[in-house]
Amino acid sequence: MSSENKAKTRNLILLVAAGVIALGAIGFLIKQNLDLKKDKEQYEYKIEDLNVEILDLEDDLKDFKVELEDKDLEIQEKDRLLAEKELEILEKQKKIDLLYKTNRITKTEMEELKGKVDQLNYYIKKYQAEIDELKEQVTELTTENNTLKSNVEALQDDKFNLEQENLLKNTMLEAAAILKTDDFQFFRVKRSGKVDEDREFREGRLQTLRCCFDALENTVTKQGTKEVYFVITGPDGKVVNDGNKQSGTFEFQKDQLAYSMKSTLEYDGKTKNVCADYDKPDDQKWVKGDYGVKVYCEGFEIGKSSFTVK
Repeated sequence: MSSENKAKTRNLILLVAAGVIALGAIGFLIKQNLDLKKDKEQYEYKIEDLNVEILDLEDDLKDFKVELEDKDLEIQEKDRLLAEKELEILEKQKKIDLLYKTNRITKTEMEELKGKVDQLNYYIKKYQAEIDELKEQVTELTTENNTLKSNVEALQDDKFNLEQENLLKNTMLEAAAILKTDDFQFFRVKRSGKVDEDREFREGRLQTLRCCFDALENTVTKQGTKEVYFVITGPDGKVVNDGNKQSGTFEFQKDQLAYSMKSTLEYDGKTKNVCADYDKPDDQKWVKGDYGVKVYCEGFEIGKSSFTVK
């Protein structure tokens, strides 16, 4: 090959090499431009996204005031919800710091974003103060309720003690008002109406039995007319009665008790002698044995005694 042809070939190679280098440079520049455009789009998207997130969080915090005023929502739940919002704000702050450190945002943009975050923190502090105030109110109310409860319990104790004291007084008054008896005596009344002083009662001779006792002086009991019931119990344990001629029933402690005879006492607070006669029917006999006698007045058993038929 001539020197002229060699020169042409070398020039062609240099031209091709220069073209390849130029194409490579153009490709690199295009790629770099695309990367910058992509980075810019990604950068712009993150800034916009972060702004939206901050605005949404601000709306959430404003809406949180409704939950804060909800009286049915427990304070612990309000505390928990507010803590969640505080964590979200912290995440936004971290994103801003990361963007600034990687030169994705300018200092001015960073300060603008932080200003928005500071506004969110303002809401956090405001609502936290309100929750703390609610906690103090609850504590005060709990203390007041405990004090009131203690006062109520003390009043209830005082009331109970007073009731017991009054009950005791009433019981003592009732006990004091019960008539007391003494000196029970039994007589045989003859058919002529005379009283046999012989205190020995014989089976075939006893027709009418007179029971007497002294109702002792009592200034506490109510004065006036009082019904006195005599219950005579025979040796067989049954109540002696004449088939409702003199006998009958009376109420005692919500039960109906049979009585043998009764008497009316006009009581004036002084000692009174009270007597009542039991006149047995002709078809009835006084059998031999011991007889018990109990006396009742105004719902109480006021005395008892006994006699014997031989």
